[in-house]
Amino acid sequence: MNNNNLKNTENILPIGTRRKADRYKVFAGHIDLDGMVNEREQVGFAFQRIGSQSFKLNLWMFVGLNYFIVPSKEDQTKYILYALDEYITESKELKSYWNKVGTAELYGNYLKLSFTLLSYDLFMSLFDDAQVTQNTVPDLGVA
Repeated sequence: MNNNNLKNTENILPIGTRRKADRYKVFAGHIDLDGMVNEREQVGFAFQRIGSQSFKLNLWMFVGLNYFIVPSKEDQTKYILYALDEYITESKELKSYWNKVGTAELYGNYLKLSFTLLSYDLFMSLFDDAQVTQNTVPDLGVA
């Protein structure tokens, strides 16, 4: 083996230990009378690529569908929820449409997610889930 190609390898993390994104838990819940978020049950995860301000949202009830949480340009405490609709035309051209499906806003240590068609709120914890591994992080190519 030629050791000339192994310069500065002490700073390289082994495959499987590099984090591509931070992972955040998403809960169904409500705000109690004291104004505190009461987490009922975990319903999914949000992923944020390192250096990005947007999140990719996976809800377990809607397997295979991805939603995106994008910061508002007008107000740093507000976000917009989007669904990405992609399809390939007969001429093999990829078409993409970003459809607004709700809003989110900062609420203490959470993002309060409000989907237009759901009558209840979801809460995304702003503390990342430290047990994330490369094998559990989806590709975040559009976020």
